[in-house]
Amino acid sequence: MSTSKRINRTDGEWEELIKEFNASGLTQGVFCEQRGVNFHSFRRRYRRSPQFSGKRRKPSQKHFSRHQLCWI
Repeated sequence: MSTSKRINRTDGEWEELIKEFNASGLTQGVFCEQRGVNFHSFRRRYRRSPQFSGKRRKPSQKHFSRHQLCWI
């Protein structure tokens, strides 16, 4: 049974954690482990943050699309 306690952080606290993460040079997993932050909560907040916008991967062109078919 887990003894961890749920911590409700404010938007400002999440913003501060994200700034600290960006400056840390650590991976998200290591940063969260060192700070005692739930990894999945941090990842979700990070992806919603303005710092993350524009850093999303673009869709891969490797997938087959029926719209790419050419009929001769």
